[in-house]
Amino acid sequence: MPCGVVGELYVGGESLSLGYEQRPVRTPSTFVKNPFSAVAGERLYRTGDVGRRRTDGSLEYLGRRDGRLILNGMRVEAGAIEAALVEHPAVCEAAVMPRNETSAALATGISAWAVARDGQMVTGADLRRFLQERLPETMVPETVTVVDVIPRTSQGKVDLRALAVAGKTIFTAPKTPTERTIADIWMELMHLDQVGVHDSFFSLGDHSLLATQLVSRIGHALRVEVSLRQLFEAPTIAELARIIEQVI
Repeated sequence: MPCGVVGELYVGGESLSLGYEQRPVRTPSTFVKNPFSAVAGERLYRTGDVGRRRTDGSLEYLGRRDGRLILNGMRVEAGAIEAALVEHPAVCEAAVMPRNETSAALATGISAWAVARDGQMVTGADLRRFLQERLPETMVPETVTVVDVIPRTSQGKVDLRALAVAGKTIFTAPKTPTERTIADIWMELMHLDQVGVHDSFFSLGDHSLLATQLVSRIGHALRVEVSLRQLFEAPTIAELARIIEQVI
């Protein structure tokens, strides 16, 4: 492909296998004839990875052709997460995309969106707990957002850019004393000038150390025991405040 044009990455060379062991049906679609070699029988391996060549000759990895996400070096099937979400009785449609604000190369986390069935009420926290009971922790999205519709392109594919915009919540300022306390700690810890009660901690660039510090400071300030599990189950200020106010 010309420089800058996206294409699928193929791998070849002397160390390449001739195919999958004891999987003759799958081999021909993945180990294909090398059209650039005069050596009979030489093959290329279709990686399923998508990328493009830069002008300096380097290759830029852009993601997976088949919908897989690379998360912390592991391949995660977006389709499996979407299928699990749709198993919830209140969900009729779902979409999953990697969360990475700096590059499309590697996912730093997973975000999910779901559309509720007519007449059904469900929250992102409800759906995240639902997924935790059915998926490995590495596949549970950091955020699950309930939206009115999954935006799609004219070809019928999920419009990831529009979906990211749809997932942004409208700013709602903290109102209760508990919400304001959590918000103050949140902003100080994450160096933010503003945070709304419906913003998700995990969509703002968290990591495990920050999460541990957050629950520790909130517990000390409000004189109540707050666990990491509660933060994962209620990742917004509004949801976490409701849980805390039940025991204060």
